[in-house]
Amino acid sequence: MELIPRFIDRPESFQNTLIAVDNVISGVERSAVNQSQNDPIGSKNRQDAELKIEEIRSIRKMIGLPPPIVTGK
Repeated sequence: MELIPRFIDRPESFQNTLIAVDNVISGVERSAVNQSQNDPIGSKNRQDAELKIEEIRSIRKMIGLPPPIVTGK
């Protein structure tokens, strides 16, 4: 990738990109959790949402991102 040298030269860019990726992953995970907790969702959709949650958490673990910390904002 052509972007890699730019990240290595500028550690803050790499950190900001990781934060952005984590924000996207967290948003997808949050959406899947909300979907899985929706009462009228149906069994198949609930299973699909729970599978997505597992996959997201697996990806987060593979790339070394810690689980998100939820604060009372």
